[in-house]
Amino acid sequence: MIAVRRSDGSTSRRNRPGARARSTAVRAAPRRVSTPDIVAPLAPIVEIFERLSIPYSVAGSVASSAHGVARATLDVDLVADLHAEHVDPLVAAISADYYVDRDAALDAIARRSMFNVVHLATMLKVDIYELTSRSFDQEPFRRRGPVRLDEPF
Repeated sequence: MIAVRRSDGSTSRRNRPGARARSTAVRAAPRRVSTPDIVAPLAPIVEIFERLSIPYSVAGSVASSAHGVARATLDVDLVADLHAEHVDPLVAAISADYYVDRDAALDAIARRSMFNVVHLATMLKVDIYELTSRSFDQEPFRRRGPVRLDEPF
């Protein structure tokens, strides 16, 4: 904002040339994501991983929160030891309830990177990271253990 003096001596305020006006609209507070919101997109994928014998680990903010260090999150991170033969059964099992790109999953497995799926009912994203061969990634994966996520954290 700049003050502009008029020829009659009065002043007015206006935006600098090229500057955007500030919005005076009240913004809604961000929606808190609760434990049921996190479990809803996570549980079906975990069940499928277990049925297909895919080793996995919950990671990121959800894992941190489950272990007592609460962190805000808008997605779920999984690390999984996926192989190309898992992709078609995984896609077939979740495609009715999730947006999933088969080619992105195959590419992530080939490059040892990540792909994501979106739970359509909640619009929460589940990032699935392919387990790498680095010992830095292997060691925590080896030490993983079961934790209940159906209780508030």
